[in-house]
Amino acid sequence: MSSQQSSLFLTHSFTPQHRYARSVNLERDLARSEAIAGYILTPRAFEALIRIFQALKHPKNQRAWMITGVYGIGKSAFAQFLAVLCGPKSTTLYGQARAILDRACQEQEENWPEIEEILPKKSLFRAIATGQAEPLRWTVIRA
Repeated sequence: MSSQQSSLFLTHSFTPQHRYARSVNLERDLARSEAIAGYILTPRAFEALIRIFQALKHPKNQRAWMITGVYGIGKSAFAQFLAVLCGPKSTTLYGQARAILDRACQEQEENWPEIEEILPKKSLFRAIATGQAEPLRWTVIRA
């Protein structure tokens, strides 16, 4: 098989999902349903989500987190998923994110609290900004 034939074979055999073609940019993609479509809530991300939502219920708990990992592991996609779940419940995006969350809850074998008990009852004010080489106060104002 020539390299042109094998390239053609691969093109017809595999179709990568669009969401994996470029990285998530929180400012650009927050309101785009394509950026949430196909999100895979891994067990580790699910655990982080539960911990964050549980902490939001108790004002004296730690309420600042640092998410670290190598390039391309899904930190921004997770942050976007979290931001959508904290946003208005009447949006299509929320419905998509909630379906993903419900599916993940069914797949988990751990004894987690009921998801309805820990999700924010009302949407939260979200201030989204991507860090730049600028004074921090400008970033907060931009958010």
